[in-house]
Formats: sequence, structure tokens, C-alpha cells
Amino acid sequence: MTDAAVIEAVEAHGGRAGLIGQAQGSASILRGSPPPLVGGPERQKRLIDVPAKYRDGYRKAWAGKSRKAAIRAFCLECTGWSENEVRQCTDTACPLYEFRRHG
Repeated sequence: MTDAAVIEAVEAHGGRAGLIGQAQGSASILRGSPPPLVGGPERQKRLIDVPAKYRDGYRKAWAGKSRKAAIRAFCLECTGWSENEVRQCTDTACPLYEFRRHG
């Protein structure tokens, strides 16, 4: 099952909470299919909450192919998916602040 198929199925069942509720005591829609992402079901569940335009960045970060993608994913999630808020971040206590300050 592809990432898109998993996301579509979960959204059709009322989002992650709806699917988890249905999966308790009944067959899960994911049973019998290999997890499409390294890291298994935890990452599939997390990806559902990521806006579609940022999912490729998450996959790149999870694959260990880009530190920049990992930092960007963290910062976007921290700011509620607002690119403008990432650019305007003033949280100097954040351990990633020095990495994002100029990029």
C-alpha cells in the first residue's frame, strides 16, 4: 500500500483518531501490507498529520538524506506549518536556532 493510499484510507475513516478507534476490535486497513516507510506504522501515523506539500521533505529527512530537510521539518511542525513563522523565528533557546537563522 502506498503512502497516498494509507493517507486516503485514514482520512476516509475520520482521520487518525477515527481509524485507531475502528481498528480496536476490528481488522485494520493496514493489515497484510508492508509499511511503505522505514520506521513502520509510527511514521505512517505521523505523516498523516503533515500537510501534503511537506511530506516529501519528511521522507527525505527520515531517509537520512538531508539534515537541512530534517531541520526544516522540525521547524515547520513547531510553527504550525507556517513558512513565514519559520523565517521570523526568534526562539533563541531552540537548539536549532543557529542553524535556521541564516537559512
